[in-house]
Amino acid sequence: MSQFFACSVQLQQQERTIMFHRLPAAIAAIVWLLLCWLLSAQWSANPQYSFGWMVPPLALYLGWRRWHSRPDPAAPALWGKSGLILCANAFAPLWLIAQPNPDWRLLNWSLAIVVIGYLVSTFATAGGEKWAHHFAFPAAFILTSIPWPGALEQPAVHGLMNIVTIVTCDLLNAFGIAAAPMGSVIQLKVGPLGVSEACSGVRSLQASLMAALFLGEMYRFNALRHAALVGAGVVLAFACNVGRTFFLAWRAATEGVSSVEQYHDPAGFTVLTICFVLLWLTALLLLRGHREPDFLENTKPAAQLSGSLSLGLAVWFAFVIAGTEMWFRSGETNRPTAWCFAFPEKREAFRKIELPADTLAQLQADSSRAGAWSSEAGQWLAFAFRWDAGTSRSRILARLHRPENCLPAVGWALAEERAPIQIQIAGSRAVFRAMTFARQSERAHVYFCLWQNSPADSGDIHPEEDTRAASLRAVARRERNLTQQVIEIIYAGSSGDPDTLFRREIEGLLVPQQ
Repeated sequence: MSQFFACSVQLQQQERTIMFHRLPAAIAAIVWLLLCWLLSAQWSANPQYSFGWMVPPLALYLGWRRWHSRPDPAAPALWGKSGLILCANAFAPLWLIAQPNPDWRLLNWSLAIVVIGYLVSTFATAGGEKWAHHFAFPAAFILTSIPWPGALEQPAVHGLMNIVTIVTCDLLNAFGIAAAPMGSVIQLKVGPLGVSEACSGVRSLQASLMAALFLGEMYRFNALRHAALVGAGVVLAFACNVGRTFFLAWRAATEGVSSVEQYHDPAGFTVLTICFVLLWLTALLLLRGHREPDFLENTKPAAQLSGSLSLGLAVWFAFVIAGTEMWFRSGETNRPTAWCFAFPEKREAFRKIELPADTLAQLQADSSRAGAWSSEAGQWLAFAFRWDAGTSRSRILARLHRPENCLPAVGWALAEERAPIQIQIAGSRAVFRAMTFARQSERAHVYFCLWQNSPADSGDIHPEEDTRAASLRAVARRERNLTQQVIEIIYAGSSGDPDTLFRREIEGLLVPQQ
């Protein structure tokens, strides 16, 4: 009997040892999956980053390859446990703030760096400095799927489109097709062709960078060969964008601008495939003379994290995740807005505008309306969009399509932004950004209002819920995944002050919600 109890105690100790040995890996995997889940809203909402869905499985594959070539574990790094505790504590506020602010890109980068730090610290604790360095690249590979900060992305997007436009026009003229660049628009005899219709921003550039980093890691290139492959990816992405734009512009010149839609998607997939094949061939060329590092067969067991620290981390992350959900769900309501925008449909000069199918597909709005009318002051054009509550992608989509992002794609440049205009209505306020865009001798005055249906007790709908202070207040108000709405009004005229004319025109179009 005593022998039986001794065996039972030994088995229980072995089970506890296995559990505490695997628990740190399970915690790291869950934290990494939570980051992927948060970023997936960007991958779904923004076509420019749709390639992000490929990054998690590729990262797992790279991690699997590294695991089978891992060196013998060394003594745990001195900073490993401190790194785990530091990253676990930093995760809590970032995760909380990220819930109502999935569009805050710097926050996404900060959270990703914390998660990567946690993964690397886990490896450092299990296998020492050798493991931390060995597994760092697969852990950090998720960074390739995170949207660039707006201050970096927008100049890159518009700069690339302008360069593609100029190069494409030069090629078209060399082949006897008259073409002139107008910002990011190619002016053909048959009409204008926006480069945004022929080149989806820097999607191929970002995807090529991701592919170059993946191939370089898969073949275990050194830093020099890796850098050469990344440089080749940039060159190939640009060349393929020019080729795609040239093909679509040539079809537009010979068959009409309306024919572009027919070739748009097939050309995009074909060029993207060609780009990746050429990048892979470049990697094969760089393999000449390259020898992957050899590793001895792993025989030593990894270090074991203390049971108390493992349980403490597990309880902490469970508390953060569950507490965050309880915090927001306890205050999740979505009341109707106190006011709405009413198109002047009864005016004789009013006409309803049907938006193109490709535009609607890009916006992904649940409600889209557009109309144009004239007044004594000039011509007016208005757009109203709504994204329903329920998912974080609604907030991302509402903030993705802004005048300063979209109008430059069709040749308009931001010339001036003035002080916001506030309109009091139904106990709330509508705040419109006032901007002027220019294209050659043309001027267009744009007024843009973005707001979400807030359950705040003040009755203020919190228009333009976009400042970082407002983003933090959303956490205190327990607001998440609310209905998002946008009004964009464009005025073309030269009689008097445009802001004064806008106030006079808009006050009759903002009405209390029935």
